[in-house]
Amino acid sequence: MTDVEVSVGAADVSVAVHDTVTVRLPENGTTGYVWSIAKRGEGLSLADDRGVAAAAGGAVGAGGEHIFQLRAEQAGEWQVEFRLAREWESGVLEERRLTVRVS
Repeated sequence: MTDVEVSVGAADVSVAVHDTVTVRLPENGTTGYVWSIAKRGEGLSLADDRGVAAAAGGAVGAGGEHIFQLRAEQAGEWQVEFRLAREWESGVLEERRLTVRVS
């Protein structure tokens, strides 16, 4: 099993079945804007979904990151769509898409 970390700007990644893909997105939960997965291909399972605050000693209200870990369960090409939004608002501030090719 391999853990592949995806950079913020990546559009696609290739992995093997049972590999883990880690996606890190910048997030400042104190603003109410939080990343979520709006769409996830059926060949991927969600192993972890958590927000991480800024490092200790940072300024009050400083941003952190949101970490998603996806596990490749079956071969194929799977799309993942991430959305940055406030839970209580209907609009989306930002969207990011990732294609995961599993062999």
